[in-house]
Amino acid sequence: MRSWISRKGKLWMITLDDLKRLRYYDASIASAEERLADIRMKAEGLSRSLNGMPRSSTHKDKMIEYMIRLEETQYEIGKQITEMVELENRVREEVSRLPYQQAMIMNYRYLTFKNGHRLSWYDVARRSHYSVQHCKTIHQVAMRNLTGEKHELDSK
Repeated sequence: MRSWISRKGKLWMITLDDLKRLRYYDASIASAEERLADIRMKAEGLSRSLNGMPRSSTHKDKMIEYMIRLEETQYEIGKQITEMVELENRVREEVSRLPYQQAMIMNYRYLTFKNGHRLSWYDVARRSHYSVQHCKTIHQVAMRNLTGEKHELDSK
């Protein structure tokens, strides 16, 4: 399922899993950002309750816990964004080597956004002026050219 492609002394590999992961990084990052907002809200609520009156160390411990979770979640988001950008760049480089029609479909499917989400097959078809089925056929050929193997289509 893997094809190694040599570029300037480096070995690159693109798999169907890479492309699927690229399509769903957005949801993973959005989920982490929601957790971050939830932690911030809890921390702000706790800090409002700390009004200068003597409190038990439990409040301080809870605040420290929220700060640690904030830091960890921010780090996780940054790491995911970095991984996504690196994968996007690698995919963009390999897709650019495909014939025009295949590159266009792959770019629409994996590297183009509409309302913050990657394009569905319907949107790919509308933008390319092909039918959905023809786009999927072109996609299969492009996948074969990228990875050297035949792949089943992702259905969304």
